[in-house]
Amino acid sequence: MKKFLKIGSFVLVAFIIGAFVRTSFAGSLTPPGVPASTMYTLDGIYNRLIDNTTSQVEGSASFTTPGSVSATFHTLKQIYESIPTLDATKILTGTTYMGVAGTASAGQAGLPKTGQTDCWDASGTPISCTGTGQDGDYEKGLPTSGARFVDNTDSTISDNATGLMWKKCSEGQSDTDCSADSATGLDWTTALSTCEADTTAGHSDWRLPNRIELLSIVSLATVNPAIDTTFFPNTQSGSYWSSSTYQGPGGEGGAWLVSFGDGYSDAVGKAEGGYVRCVR
Repeated sequence: MKKFLKIGSFVLVAFIIGAFVRTSFAGSLTPPGVPASTMYTLDGIYNRLIDNTTSQVEGSASFTTPGSVSATFHTLKQIYESIPTLDATKILTGTTYMGVAGTASAGQAGLPKTGQTDCWDASGTPISCTGTGQDGDYEKGLPTSGARFVDNTDSTISDNATGLMWKKCSEGQSDTDCSADSATGLDWTTALSTCEADTTAGHSDWRLPNRIELLSIVSLATVNPAIDTTFFPNTQSGSYWSSSTYQGPGGEGGAWLVSFGDGYSDAVGKAEGGYVRCVR
């Protein structure tokens, strides 16, 4: 009898504890209602990540299990791997997007620094830059350090500041460091046609750069040549043709060149010789 009472007491205690647990923690497993009209499918999310568009209408997807799995379904792994790696230099300062704090300055997208960090007075004597208002004082523009230029290892250089792609070597040069052969001086018309016909790295849209594009790769951090020679080795300290015609009255027989000796730009007759670097 004592054994029976002991077992009965144990069962009663277990029942009370079980009831308490159900009362405290168990929620209703009945869905509160039909799926909300704000639902998107995984496929819709994938397409939005890939091309920023989706034809899916919010809440239009069926929640009925299909009879067979479609080969066009995307997995969570595919969706995760489609999320792009963001570049802080392409996001405005003060803005954080998907956890990446931006470093790009408003109003300066696409404009790189000149590279000049020193200052001089009117007589050419070096002075402190602080408070002078000179280029070396403000150093405005996108950072030139880091990955502005990228060597694509196919005789091309990409510029992340402007989005342009340049040929690594001047026309006439070759090899990985542009040390083979010599840069060729061409007249303006030949320079235009040479770039138009170029197919380096399989691209057919090479062209002669305009004056502003050519000036964008001038570096005032150095002279002779005034360019980043890590990415543009053996650049000539001479004048390179742009595709821009000089528009002074009656001067349309000339075109603008940019000197990579010191960054100077001038216009000369189109029959003159100049070096060539193609862009796309």
